[in-house]
Amino acid sequence: MKSLKRSRVQTLEWVQPKALSRYHELLAGAELYGTLTWKKPFGSLALGVCAEESFSFKRGGFLHPFVTIRRLSIEDDFGKMEMKLGHNGLLQMADGQVFEFRRLGLWKPQWSFFDESGELICSITKKAKVPRFSGSVKIGEKARRKIHLPLLLLVGWYVIVLFTEEEIAILSTAGRS
Repeated sequence: MKSLKRSRVQTLEWVQPKALSRYHELLAGAELYGTLTWKKPFGSLALGVCAEESFSFKRGGFLHPFVTIRRLSIEDDFGKMEMKLGHNGLLQMADGQVFEFRRLGLWKPQWSFFDESGELICSITKKAKVPRFSGSVKIGEKARRKIHLPLLLLVGWYVIVLFTEEEIAILSTAGRS
């Protein structure tokens, strides 16, 4: 697996190699930069791996949803993303850094992370390729100096996939009433 921090790549792709599997790869061409794997077919616990570190992600809350982030090497929470209306969120890291996760329009399937100064770190655009998930990633010009860049790409895709799965579930049950 290639290190994102040591690479100069600016665009990547999230792909789901097999339809209906809960395994995703972050690629630049044929080079692998990260993976995201759900532990169970219907759970929210997932493992995100990049060259720099491995993380677990777990959704919690109902009326006030959130995602906890843990490094596999340490048992304590490493970060927590509080989800807000409109599929937006605020990611607070244990080291004090804060990132805003913002959907860039109601009908546009694109989300971006911004740092506390409002600087764009990265954007992820979900592509409509049924039955597989895929998305394009663009990394901001100054994002390389952000220590949490690989984590942002992993947790961002995790949240986008969960949002999409929830929307599909709601739409499929709404059609049965």
